[in-house]
Amino acid sequence: MATRKTKKQQDVEVEAVEAPAEEKLHMQVSCVGYPSLNVRADAGLGADIVGTLENGAEFDVLEEKHGWYRTANGWVMARFCEPA
Repeated sequence: MATRKTKKQQDVEVEAVEAPAEEKLHMQVSCVGYPSLNVRADAGLGADIVGTLENGAEFDVLEEKHGWYRTANGWVMARFCEPA
């Protein structure tokens, strides 16, 4: 705790409270019956496929939009993912 003087010269204890860090979702691909999940350029089935994530691959969710998760490499359908 830090102590500072005010204009009235009173000792005031000031406690710094840190805001909680945003919790990131850490997920893994879980698509039963398929070896991998398509990674797309945008959140939607009409978006270009830019890669794949193997079944069981883990990733951090950077954003969520309309049932899609944005990863570091693109967007994946949320329904094929579960908490890691």
